[in-house]
Amino acid sequence: MISVLHRITAKHRNGTILIVAHAVVIRVLLSYVLPLPLSELWKPPFIHGTSLSILEYDQKKFEVNRLGDTSHME
Repeated sequence: MISVLHRITAKHRNGTILIVAHAVVIRVLLSYVLPLPLSELWKPPFIHGTSLSILEYDQKKFEVNRLGDTSHME
């Protein structure tokens, strides 16, 4: 998943990229970005279905802008 993430960001250097995935994929990507050990993969916060996580990338590092936001579901 990490190599796919890097391929996507290399191919689309400008603009916004939307990645739709299940919770386990999102958690693995977040563990890479934050970075967290895989042993903490299921620690809070819980990533709900249809939640929104926003990552920003400056061609050097990722930054989490929003994590598991469900405000659109209210």
